[in-house]
Amino acid sequence: AAQELAFVRAEAQRLGVSFLPAAEGFRNLVAAAKGTEIAGAGVRTIFTAITEASRVMGLGTDQTSRVLVGIQQIMGKGVVQMEEWRQQIGEALPQATQVMARALGVTTQEFFKMVEQGRVGLPELVRFAEQLRREVADGVATAAQPFLGETARMGTAWTELMASLGTLSFSFTFGAGLL
Repeated sequence: AAQELAFVRAEAQRLGVSFLPAAEGFRNLVAAAKGTEIAGAGVRTIFTAITEASRVMGLGTDQTSRVLVGIQQIMGKGVVQMEEWRQQIGEALPQATQVMARALGVTTQEFFKMVEQGRVGLPELVRFAEQLRREVADGVATAAQPFLGETARMGTAWTELMASLGTLSFSFTFGAGLL
């Protein structure tokens, strides 16, 4: 549990995102992936990819949360379904469909057909995340530097200070049963 919390804290600092929403999103991904073939490293890859892409594309916390909720729902079902893909991931994360198609080496129409046939599962979700990371890699360092990134880092530092003083109670439980 401590390792997972340290991972989220390090990613929040590196990317200049607010810690508390990042921790909540990650916690929910961990819970959704429990017992699946992508638990652990796959979840970290997906979380990092979505967080990096969100920073590079200038997405807000709400948009990022929509993407993460869509991914959680896919994890719960074990396969990609168009409802989550289009309404949550596709609407909030520009180019998501094209990135997934490139990750799978198919056209977007072939991707849609694969989804209809139930042939896009959790391993393909990890491939999507890996492709997304490759495609936004050049913009990550720059995106993490602007004023908003520094503001988020300051918020994370404040949260850590409050926690160390005992005035903040973390409701984010990374219990042994989830990891």
